[in-house]
Amino acid sequence: VESNGSIVEAKIIKETGDVQIIKYIKGRLLGKGINSKCYEFTSLENKKIFTAKIIPKSDLVEQKAKQGLINEIKIHKALHHPQIVAFENSFEDDENVYILLEICINKTLMELLKRRKHLTEIEVQHYAYQIIQALIYLHSHRVIHRDLKLENILLTHNMELKVGGFSLATIKDFEGLKNYTACGGDDNYTAPEMLE
Repeated sequence: VESNGSIVEAKIIKETGDVQIIKYIKGRLLGKGINSKCYEFTSLENKKIFTAKIIPKSDLVEQKAKQGLINEIKIHKALHHPQIVAFENSFEDDENVYILLEICINKTLMELLKRRKHLTEIEVQHYAYQIIQALIYLHSHRVIHRDLKLENILLTHNMELKVGGFSLATIKDFEGLKNYTACGGDDNYTAPEMLE
């Protein structure tokens, strides 16, 4: 369902076993990932606006891709912090899997830098502090993000920073475990020790 203004129905099964149907209006395209697109979704029930990450099921044929999406949802759903994009819900229909997230209306830190060319020293301090707070939280929950880059750092309506993009995230099984898996395809974001 690509057209704007179309209705998407979420069938939510409650703990009681009852099925609740929530309808959303699919709005404008907000961004694209490798295997997903993000759209603005508005709830017809309460007019609340979300970001909906839409993953076509045709891209989830391999077991590794399915398990990766299950892992992303499981990890993101468990995270609750002011500097982490809030997870709202996930559901699917015959064609797609949908992940509903808090909307960050001012897009990404990458887009801000492209528009403004530079940030003030105070802004850099403010954003660096928020990134560090997010990382402290993630690491305290043994979550390794593995895809932290400007495109996955989003900005709210009041320019507060939120870390998103958990498709490559993983959980360390025990303290002291090192992860040597190379993730992503852009060497510009790869740590020197991984390049070696």
